[in-house]
Amino acid sequence: MIDLVLYKLGQTSEDPVAWATFAGGVLSEAGRVANVAALSSIADRFEINTRIVAILPGEQVAMRPIPSPPKLQSKLLAASAFILEDELAEPIDDMHIVVSEGAQRAACAISKAQLQPWLSAFDEANVALTEATVDYACLGGTATACVFVGDQGRVLASHAGRGFAVDQDLAGLVAPAFIDAAGDAPIISYGIHELVGGWASAPVERRALPHEADLLALYGAQLSSKSTSVNFLAGAFRRKSQFAFKLGGLRRPAGLAAALAAVAVV
Repeated sequence: MIDLVLYKLGQTSEDPVAWATFAGGVLSEAGRVANVAALSSIADRFEINTRIVAILPGEQVAMRPIPSPPKLQSKLLAASAFILEDELAEPIDDMHIVVSEGAQRAACAISKAQLQPWLSAFDEANVALTEATVDYACLGGTATACVFVGDQGRVLASHAGRGFAVDQDLAGLVAPAFIDAAGDAPIISYGIHELVGGWASAPVERRALPHEADLLALYGAQLSSKSTSVNFLAGAFRRKSQFAFKLGGLRRPAGLAAALAAVAVV
C-alpha cells in the first residue's frame, strides 16, 4: 500500500516535477510531469491518509544548526531567528522559519514570498500536501556523515544540520569550507565522485546515482526513516486537513453527490 508520495520540484512551479511513490520506504513507481499544475492528473490516485511531501529546491532555503536548542518552543524560534538573521538577504520578518526535528535541531528559513506561490500552485492543482521540506535535508547527512549529491548540474550537500544547493560551477566556492567544518565525518558522494574528491583531502566513499529515480529513492528512504524532519507547513502556513481539502476539490458530480449524502446521514 502506498504510504508516501514525493514531488521533487524545480526552481518555479512551471518547471517539470519528478514524482515517486513508496510503500514501507521502498520505491514503487516514479514519473515526471510538465509542472505543478499537471499534478492534478495524478492527484486522485492516492488515498486520503497518504503522506504527500513537496521537496523544495535548496537554493531557496537557508539551514543552520542550533548548538544548544532551548526546550520552550517560543525560545527555540527566537534562537532560530537570531542564528539566521545575519545570513539572510531579506528582513527576518519576511521569512518563514521552522525548526527541524531529530537529533540535530536546525533553523530553517524560506522567504514567505517564495513559499506562498508554491502552496497556491498546489492548491490550484488540488494536491493536498501534508509536508513541504527541502532537498538537502533528505540526503541523510548527520554528525557522522557528510553527504554530497549531484542532481542535473547541481550539487547538494548535507551534514549535521547544515546544507546547501548550488550550481555545479559554483560548488567549488563553498564545498571545501563545508567539508572542513564537517571535521572527521566520513564523506559520501552520490554520482559526483571526481568533484568531491577534488575538494576533500580525506577518502571519499563513492556511491552510484545513475538515474533521477535513484535520487528519489534516496529521498524516500530518508523521509521514511524520519530520523530528520523539516516541514515548512507550520504556523501561518499550516494546511487544512487533507480530507477537508480533497472534499473541497471534488469535481465529478457522482463524487460530490456521495459526499453530500454522507454529510446528510451524519
